[in-house]
Amino acid sequence: MTEDAKPASLQKYCMVLYAAYALSAVMDFFEDTVFLGLLVLTAAYILGNSKKKAAEGTPYASHLRWMYRTFWIGSAIIVPLAVIFAAGLVWAFTDIAPVATAMANGDPDALMSSVHHYIEQNMNKVSLLTMTMTVPTAVWWIRRCWVGCLLAKAGKPVENVTSWL
Repeated sequence: MTEDAKPASLQKYCMVLYAAYALSAVMDFFEDTVFLGLLVLTAAYILGNSKKKAAEGTPYASHLRWMYRTFWIGSAIIVPLAVIFAAGLVWAFTDIAPVATAMANGDPDALMSSVHHYIEQNMNKVSLLTMTMTVPTAVWWIRRCWVGCLLAKAGKPVENVTSWL
């Protein structure tokens, strides 16, 4: 591969990885495709890391680092915090006491019955409360992909790779 072809190839590679990262965020947002979204994200992460050496000295090295940081900031910090806050909101704004009581009693049938009743009574509330945390997380993730993709398309590096935004 010639030196001129290397950046063009890396540009396309980065664009595909950004698309995979964004697709994974969208897929993780929907219950039926969460597992597939996680597989897409894991594959994109591994593929991005496999090109780090090849990208050295090109503008695309910063893009691979940006995606690496998106993966770790999102997966290890933002998503767990969103889950904790969503669980706290659900705990605060729904009546989960009957489930806790059934759990403490140790009767599996009573527990299943109380969980079923809890879900019937609170599903809309739980969905709304969890969306308050998952939507901003998905928007953050997709925004990082969008910014990176625009810069990669222009052949420019990511200037502030260590930014959380």
